[in-house]
Amino acid sequence: MIRRKLSSLGIQAAVLAAAWAGLAPAQAHHASANFDNSKTYSFRATVKKFLWANPHTWLYAVVTKPNGSQELWGFEGGGTNMLIRNGWSAADPKPGDNITIYAERDRTGIHIGELSKVVLADGQSRSLGPTLTTGSPSPGGPGASLVAPGAPPSGAPVIPYN
Repeated sequence: MIRRKLSSLGIQAAVLAAAWAGLAPAQAHHASANFDNSKTYSFRATVKKFLWANPHTWLYAVVTKPNGSQELWGFEGGGTNMLIRNGWSAADPKPGDNITIYAERDRTGIHIGELSKVVLADGQSRSLGPTLTTGSPSPGGPGASLVAPGAPPSGAPVIPYN
């Protein structure tokens, strides 16, 4: 009888440990520490691809710097349900569209950012709402609050990137 209770406790402990271990990746996935949320940057860019997917959308865009050089950037947004609630559709934006992106940059300097807002080619503004990040691929590899049109996406200063 005692042996059966100990075995049962062992199984329960193992199940609890496995469940607890499963929480760590979920919490890590929803960290945004890799983005510097103290500064919001504006990027004038041309859309390369808009990946309409869950758990996060990704907007890939070519950013032309003042010296004429171009950089491919990946901007992570919220899930599709969040975007739909903020007026988005899978057709926003389209490849080739010239847009303005408001985002917080990655702290390490790689070309990814966390989207706050996008001003589309026709001048319409789309908020991304709150986003929870990471774990998606960077643009070269195998990666809030609602705001009024024209307003900065957060209380952070907006710094032109290009």
